[in-house]
Amino acid sequence: LASLVVMQTFPAGRKLFRQGEPADRVYLMLTGSVGVFREPCTPADLIYEVGHHSPTPWTGELGVWSHRPRSGTAIVSQPSTLATLKAEDLGTLLSLAPALARAFQRSMKE
Repeated sequence: LASLVVMQTFPAGRKLFRQGEPADRVYLMLTGSVGVFREPCTPADLIYEVGHHSPTPWTGELGVWSHRPRSGTAIVSQPSTLATLKAEDLGTLLSLAPALARAFQRSMKE
């Protein structure tokens, strides 16, 4: 599993992805938090906030799972450490970790 993920640390204010971009990876929150916004990304445009204590501590999965462009822009809210997973490796990871696959599929239904 470790060969599929890349650990990265991001400062507050860093954009992880922009609305409309191709969905090329999933981000798993290990520390910190990320806000997902509709453009133009004002506080009123916040869709949801995800943190490492969230019931589903990842973001970016919707576009990867549905093979569609990003539906929002993700901006790091506070310094964060994330495990990133390339879209093409998602199926491999989920086949190796059935419990994670079930949690991921449950989150997609919400």
